[in-house]
Amino acid sequence: MSVQQRLNGFKRTKYKTIDFHGHAFEVYLPTRLELQGLTHKCQSPPADLVEEHFARLKESLLRTGTLGDPNVEMKDDDILIEGRSMRQTARWLASRQLNEVAMIGLVGFAEGGDVFALDYDELSASLSDKEIEDLVKAVEAVVKPRYEATEKN
Repeated sequence: MSVQQRLNGFKRTKYKTIDFHGHAFEVYLPTRLELQGLTHKCQSPPADLVEEHFARLKESLLRTGTLGDPNVEMKDDDILIEGRSMRQTARWLASRQLNEVAMIGLVGFAEGGDVFALDYDELSASLSDKEIEDLVKAVEAVVKPRYEATEKN
């Protein structure tokens, strides 16, 4: 049998079922290139999303009166707390939010759709933070299996 004939007979598994709180969900299994694209998009969040998180952090610091603390240093466009950048923290929060939307977006995903079509505010209104975290972990275990999970094969 030629290589071409073997490849023509190969079918890629596109979905896997996970159990989450007693419910079965179909999770789309992206190809390696699709997963790299998702990862890249999550790791480089849009500036407006980073600014939104930074504004929330700054507002929280103003409300609690932490800005007068000697360990807090104001820079041109950043706030440093004990040497840690709040802008970098805002970037991490935005990246984490995009990752949560992307992973949950793979549940029931139809090919050709947009994984980032979910609105995070709607998502957080319908699920608790713990449920979001658990669902993301369950999806990541299927989409990005660790060595221990693949070792059995």
